[in-house]
Parts: sequence; structure tokens; C-alpha cells
Amino acid sequence: PVVILTNPENRGFPAACNQGIAAARGEFVVLLNNDAVVTDAWLEQLIALAESDPAIGMTGPMSNYASPPQLVAEVPYADLPEMHRFAARRREEHRGRWFLAPKLSGFCVLIKRRTLDAVGGLDERFGLGFFDDDDLALRVARAGLKAAVAFDLFIHHFGSRTFIGAAIDAAALLAGYGERFERKWGPGPPQGRGVM
Repeated sequence: PVVILTNPENRGFPAACNQGIAAARGEFVVLLNNDAVVTDAWLEQLIALAESDPAIGMTGPMSNYASPPQLVAEVPYADLPEMHRFAARRREEHRGRWFLAPKLSGFCVLIKRRTLDAVGGLDERFGLGFFDDDDLALRVARAGLKAAVAFDLFIHHFGSRTFIGAAIDAAALLAGYGERFERKWGPGPPQGRGVM
């Protein structure tokens, strides 16, 4: 079953995610951007990593368009069929490998329900998006939970397509929300901050 939630106007990424989180049922919630292309067994891999340690609060994949350390800087594919073959090879070559990260890029993140119960959803002060994932990462860490990256899982991310399609000035948003983030948490950039 699918439930479609709609709004009369664009309330922004954090607010829309929070609506979905509130409507979702189950032990895990996945936030997945509309410009991401998932690969074989992606959800099972994220869940397995999350279940491997009670201290892991959220998990994410590697990608061609993400903040380091989730970034695979150079990818050898030119189309989506080649991307799926690349992802399958990577899964075989790195099966079972994962690492902890200070934050996860928000384009694809699996969050345990109990993590959300402990820290709350995304902070809607970050409007259309940017820094909501940095903020979530800090709250998860302060709750004593960890963020883990499945090194053997690759998901393609086109990156910033919603902003481009809506002719939104991403650089201006980034600067404005960066100031909001510093007002909330103080100066000093967290890992990966500012990647779209």
C-alpha cells in the first residue's frame, strides 16, 4: 500500500520528510531524494547494517554525488545500465565492508524509528533543504548513536535536480541556511557540510 501526501505549496524538504515520517509505520524510515537511483538489494543492505549494532542509529550508501566520505569521486559508467553493473561489482568486491561517519548525506538515509523517537525529525528551520542532514547528524551523535556507511552499497545520485528544475538559487540557500546552522550550533563546520 502507498499513501500519497500532498501540500498546496512547497513546504521544503525537512517539512515534507517530517510529514512522511509521521505517516510511516515500522521499525525503519528511509529518506530518499527524487533524483536518486537505487540498486539491487539496497534496502536490505541498509537494514542489515543498521541491525548489526544497537548503537547504529542510521545508515547510508556510497554515491557519485555525496559528501565525503560517502563520495565515490570517479565512476566508470556513462548510463544507468552500466551504473547497475558497477554497483553489483562494487558490492561483490567490498561485501560486508562498512565504516562510521560523522554525518550521512541526506539524499538517501535509513533511520531507525527509535532514533527518530530519541532525537525527533528534521529541523524545519532549514526551509527548502541544506544543513538539515548536518543538524540531524549532530543530534544523533549527542544521543549517543552512530551513523554508518555501507561501503559495499552504491546508489547513483544526480544531485540538486529539484533546485535546478525550480530555478532555485542553491548557493544563496546554502549561505542562508549555513548562518542558521551556526546560530543553532555555533561556529565550526561539521564534516561534509555544504554539499548539495
